[in-house]
Amino acid sequence: MDLLYTDIFLLHYHAPKNYGLHVPFDIEAKGENTLCGDSLTLRLTFARDCVQAISFESEGCVISRAASSLLFEYIKGKNRKEIKEFSPYALFELLGITLTAARIKCVLLPLETIQKGV
Repeated sequence: MDLLYTDIFLLHYHAPKNYGLHVPFDIEAKGENTLCGDSLTLRLTFARDCVQAISFESEGCVISRAASSLLFEYIKGKNRKEIKEFSPYALFELLGITLTAARIKCVLLPLETIQKGV
């Protein structure tokens, strides 16, 4: 896709899915992009090794927050192995936006954080 921000991408920034930390949870993971100051806390609840619920809070740019919302919505129902094997390339495809080199770390923050957590 040619556009930096699609309508769907902007919707996930302005009204992120799964936003707001919930309890109870099985795993909490935190991540930070020290280059730009983006930070993320996520909580996962599992049922039979699959993500049943996910919630997050973040401070950061449009790309980081929207990528978190899109990725975490996609991750629901996936098992730990599927999450660990989810590649950055697959994430870029899921997001459907063009990224500059400087923004790749913003997009990878939610993926790295969830993979660290599981």
